[in-house]
Amino acid sequence: MVSDSTRIASIAAVALVAYVLVSIPAQKSPFLGIVFSCLFLFLFITAAAIILEWCARRTRGGSALQAAFCAGLLAVALSCFQLHWYYRSGGSHVAEAPAISERRFALIQTMGEKISTSKHDAPRVFLPAITNYLNADILTFELMKRRKGNSWAFDAHRSGDHSLHLSSVEQATHVVLFDTADPELLQRLPSTAVLPMIVQALQDHPSFRLLAKSPAATGPSTIALFERRDAFDGVEALSGFLPLEGPYPQWNLPRVRWALGEEARIRFSEAEGGASRLTFRAHSPLANQVITVLSDGVAAGSCSLPQVGQAVDCAIDLSMASGKPEIMFRFARADPSLDGGRTVLFYGIALTRR
Repeated sequence: MVSDSTRIASIAAVALVAYVLVSIPAQKSPFLGIVFSCLFLFLFITAAAIILEWCARRTRGGSALQAAFCAGLLAVALSCFQLHWYYRSGGSHVAEAPAISERRFALIQTMGEKISTSKHDAPRVFLPAITNYLNADILTFELMKRRKGNSWAFDAHRSGDHSLHLSSVEQATHVVLFDTADPELLQRLPSTAVLPMIVQALQDHPSFRLLAKSPAATGPSTIALFERRDAFDGVEALSGFLPLEGPYPQWNLPRVRWALGEEARIRFSEAEGGASRLTFRAHSPLANQVITVLSDGVAAGSCSLPQVGQAVDCAIDLSMASGKPEIMFRFARADPSLDGGRTVLFYGIALTRR
């Protein structure tokens, strides 16, 4: 007959192996976590039954040991459980907590729906600051439930390094931003201190747009969801461009578009007018290339691409009329015999207000 100590040691060994197997993967799976939790609960119940059986076999004090053990289990369970009246504070109604929980759950679902229905095939969601109910783990689980490709969420809540947060923004397709006055922000975390700077940087970022804004679960604050613009969002090629192509992960290239010959024209689907800024990233297979930007036939500025194949970020300030403005790119160098007349490779084009 197997001894009680051997049985308990076997159960502990199985639990340890299960824990190690769950801990090894760098990307945690909520479903694997649920399986492990169920296994751990089963092993706990089995171990408790062995202990109670051992107490029952004792000729003296067995019943008292069983009662003490059960009382200890009950005390531990009650310490983890918050009764309904726990939320009553300052005369607030007892139903306040369930209402807040419903709003939190609705927020998580709204975020998951907005992100999963976006144009990005593999969303990467960054949270500069977090709360207990909305963080990277919760959002990753919500996206996995919706089976949205290889989507995941991440945060940098342990870091107060401004540059690290900005680098994380550049890696993301979506960013979830809490108001700095949100009462549920975890103020003790270093990331909360840099949140105001990240909010300002994201609002000024030409590659992101506000996708949705929802009321927070508590207080008058809001939670904003920003989405990375498509590299050619709102841009219609009128002449001188090849079709969109890519992305090409093997060359670390996003979706791109080649311009041909000496000039190319585009039209924006919508512009508010006034002081604007045209931004684009490009490289050329021709050395000492110069791109001149014309608005309404008038040169507004130029950008130099001195080295072959080296991408350059360009920004041209414009004064635009509202509506659907047209822009012309004029190239200083063109070689029809080179790669089918390809002159400049554009990584993205955007028009923003100044």
